[in-house]
Amino acid sequence: MLRCISTVSMVLTKQHLSRNKMKTKLFPGIVWISRLIALLIISSLALNAADRWWETPANINDTWDTSAGWRDSLIPTSADNARITQNITVTSGIDAVAAGVFIGYSTGTHRLTMDGGSLTTNYMQFGHNWDFVGELYLSGGQIDVSGNLRLGFRHVSVIDISGGSMAVDSIYFGATGSDINITNGSLTLREANLTAEHWTSSQIAKTTISFGDSATSSGQFIAEFDWWDPTNLDQTVVADQIFNRMKSVVDGVDQFGANGVRWYYDNGNTVFEAIPEPQTTAFIVGILSIVFVTLRKRLR
Repeated sequence: MLRCISTVSMVLTKQHLSRNKMKTKLFPGIVWISRLIALLIISSLALNAADRWWETPANINDTWDTSAGWRDSLIPTSADNARITQNITVTSGIDAVAAGVFIGYSTGTHRLTMDGGSLTTNYMQFGHNWDFVGELYLSGGQIDVSGNLRLGFRHVSVIDISGGSMAVDSIYFGATGSDINITNGSLTLREANLTAEHWTSSQIAKTTISFGDSATSSGQFIAEFDWWDPTNLDQTVVADQIFNRMKSVVDGVDQFGANGVRWYYDNGNTVFEAIPEPQTTAFIVGILSIVFVTLRKRLR
């Protein structure tokens, strides 16, 4: 009887362990499937939303809340796509919303300038076609993208952050590359979701994250996860490739990766920033002061 009970117990234990192993193997797949479903839902919301076109007739204010700048005088709501075909500004006191924001949606260069206020959207895309250039210049305020930030979709994108903050759930690198400059303020990636068109190293090689002059820059790129853990990234090569394309400027010379950018963990986040230049002058003055005081005491 005891042998029978023991046998049954062993069978049940093996079945339990087997199920746990299956759950362990299935869990990462379930996580990625759920992320994919969420991204598809967010993308479909942007694709199915009504289009609001920013066309800015002459002699009108170019701020987001100017109804005359939008086709049919309809300012985007959270259910609408904002398609930017001329320069536009978000400033203090404006809380802009849209299902999707498409910057650079016609021939030429189109810029979103933001020095205050807020912009909340599910999706943001730069450079819709080969001769459409999209740019963002952020010096104040907050941008929140609850889905995908799509860079260099069909043309080089420019994101220049000199103040304020921008937070996104995922980043997609297009075939044409991008320039991301963070001299002050911050760009935060909330999820370990980085992808590139047709995924080849050449796409990453065309994208640079620059922190400006290391003597004055306080800009940060923040990943809200362990950047170097390969299980956190869609592609394990992404972490090294992007880090090697990060740079700062030291004495007028571009310094890439470990030569010009440092990283550290902060409450579960991986923070990247320019390596501060050594304060050589202050150090020398300090040493000379100590020597002077020492000699003065001895001469008394």
